[in-house]
Amino acid sequence: MTVTVTATMTKPEGTEFFFESNPDNAAEASTLNSWVASLPGFISQTKSFSDTNTKIVVTVWDTVENYANAVAERSQRPESVKKRAHNQANGIRTVINETLT
Repeated sequence: MTVTVTATMTKPEGTEFFFESNPDNAAEASTLNSWVASLPGFISQTKSFSDTNTKIVVTVWDTVENYANAVAERSQRPESVKKRAHNQANGIRTVINETLT
């Protein structure tokens, strides 16, 4: 059963998403994205903006188990910790929806 994960990130007007905030953060975001794509069970990821303050990331995993493992591993990555801190400090909110097919 595949898992489609839709993460919708919304930032307040005038703030920057993590990857926009400085060149070091952009490099860390790129490293994190490459790492995610290398994980077992990763199928695809698309990113889009519905407006200047809303980013939508859709990621597809082959199984619930591989998705759960990715979430657990990602939470420990230094880039993820730094991104979470940035989002909390800047009022950026993320809503995650998971769909099984």
